[in-house]
Amino acid sequence: RNVIVRRLPSVETLGCTTVVCTDKTGTLTTNQMSVTSLVLPEQRAGEREPSLHEYSVEGVSYAPTGRVVGLADSTLAGRGAEQLALVCTLCNDAELAYDDGAYVRVGEPTEAALKALVEKLG
Repeated sequence: RNVIVRRLPSVETLGCTTVVCTDKTGTLTTNQMSVTSLVLPEQRAGEREPSLHEYSVEGVSYAPTGRVVGLADSTLAGRGAEQLALVCTLCNDAELAYDDGAYVRVGEPTEAALKALVEKLG
């Protein structure tokens, strides 16, 4: 609807496509980035070296709602999360603003996503 087709084969191919890869955020999305997973080093009792553990992050917008799943269960990873939050706060020029019923970013999308992560980390 409401498009100009320059080459018909490309439209026919698109009709049977299940995955579309694009290099720009916002082209097929809401133009918002978010952190969906987080990997932190954690040295558990009996381990000689720290190992990496992945945590899932809830929420898919700039709204600072949600949590990092499983992080509260690990005090060792919590220390790494505190350091990560400090870096994401101090090395960040973005701001999250509540405007007209929604959270919007002021600044770069990547930095705004990290700012929302800091809020989710507490």
